[in-house]
Amino acid sequence: MSFIGAPCLAIDFYRNANAGQQWGAPNLTSILDILYMAGWACTMLSFIRMQVNGTKRSARNLLYVQLTFLIIAASSDLVTLLKIPVPENVFFYWDLFWPLSNCLMLVTGITIAVAGRLHGWRRWVPLITGLWLPLTMVVKIYLSPQHMAYFGGTYSLIMWTLMAYIAHSRHEPEVDYKVKTISVA
Repeated sequence: MSFIGAPCLAIDFYRNANAGQQWGAPNLTSILDILYMAGWACTMLSFIRMQVNGTKRSARNLLYVQLTFLIIAASSDLVTLLKIPVPENVFFYWDLFWPLSNCLMLVTGITIAVAGRLHGWRRWVPLITGLWLPLTMVVKIYLSPQHMAYFGGTYSLIMWTLMAYIAHSRHEPEVDYKVKTISVA
């Protein structure tokens, strides 16, 4: 599911790149967003199993909070898709879990990098993925919504595909084992 969800945000961004302020086809957008977040959630579940950010309870809890934020964010898209009436002020706060999930991914990425349980380039992918929201917002502020859509979509496509690869290519964390040598004198 992680690999299926990885391109969904990019597809939505690309198809709406020239739509101006009002993005079209909210049903398709909701479906793509749900698939994207479901893929992200599957990646987080793999990361929990792999203990990529360490074995401490707080490290594990951070990944569960990330997962909870994703479920809440996806549920707001489900409500939109099913056209369930929700007061606008309630929906506004409910829908904030989408950007909050992205902000939390930056914290998650930092903890994974600091834990050092992934090695080489894999160690930095969650952190670089967590930079998606801040970098995309900078592009939107200084360029245009169209540039933001292409940049954000491409960045998302690449980084979430790499995250899915990391999450599903190894079933155990990469842990350094120190070998002690015994000298016989």
